[in-house]
Amino acid sequence: WGTWDWQNPGMYFATPRAEGGVYKTKLSTELFGADRNGNAPTMRRVIVGDNGNLYGVFESWIWDQSANDGDGQSAQRLSVYQILPFDGIPKVQLDLPTTSGGWWDWFGRTPFQVAQGFLYYTASENVPYEGDRDVIRMVNLDDRSVTTLLGEEGARYDLYNWRLSNGTLFFSGLDMTTTTVVTGEIDTAGVAANPDDAANMSVSDA
Repeated sequence: WGTWDWQNPGMYFATPRAEGGVYKTKLSTELFGADRNGNAPTMRRVIVGDNGNLYGVFESWIWDQSANDGDGQSAQRLSVYQILPFDGIPKVQLDLPTTSGGWWDWFGRTPFQVAQGFLYYTASENVPYEGDRDVIRMVNLDDRSVTTLLGEEGARYDLYNWRLSNGTLFFSGLDMTTTTVVTGEIDTAGVAANPDDAANMSVSDA
């Protein structure tokens, strides 16, 4: 994909011709919304799902009226769209806080992963009277419903790393309720079938 042509940005495709050379075409990013100034969003990542579908992560600037004590301010938004087959409704949209360091820093800490019909990413939550904690969002790509992993009552994790492999989500981090470094595994298929089943997750001291 490319963003060097600001007047005509897009995602570029090419395929070989039997007679020699290549066929070329471009998909305009204008299909995936616009920022507060009417400009097409900027593609920042391309994700290939295990279902063969192609997804894109787009960055745009919006006006967040709730920020700055109600006076509003510009904010960055990340939107995940299904590019092929085309779907013009975003699968998920994230408004990055002004303290996040922008989209580059966000991706350095939490990549999106797509597997078995779900999209995964890390988020931060504030627990009343306890403080912040890290959770993992699990978004159903068919109906856009969201399940929160590691968000059980009383759970507070500072995640160091996580990775999804063959339906099992492996993670490591600090259990802030016990100040203990732990590793864990989450059965994502089990979560999809019954999110409230405690047997879907196992945690042990690192």
